[in-house]
Amino acid sequence: MLLHFGFLVDEDWLVERGVALGLGNNNTRRNRYYTIGQSARDIRKKARLGDQCDIRRVVTKRGNDYWCIALASNDPREGMYTPQNMPPQEHLDRLKAVLEKGDHIQPQWWKAKYP
Repeated sequence: MLLHFGFLVDEDWLVERGVALGLGNNNTRRNRYYTIGQSARDIRKKARLGDQCDIRRVVTKRGNDYWCIALASNDPREGMYTPQNMPPQEHLDRLKAVLEKGDHIQPQWWKAKYP
């Protein structure tokens, strides 16, 4: 089972953020997904993570779909950190700050929607 470690983000939040920053629009389905990608790139840039993380589709235990800003994967071919080589705390802290997550929110392992 493919797992990703990171923070969940709601699709609508990514779109709204992207539109607010002038990164895209929500006029068509294609534009919506472009805006999601641009918003995710902007998050990586502001958190100073470069290619150290990626956006992945995940499923919660209740079966809900979310996007995950992932810093690690249990598949070393993903090119991110792994369970044996976790990201530094400073990376997690910077990403958490950009995502404006509360102190009670911590990154977790999430099941990939598309293995």
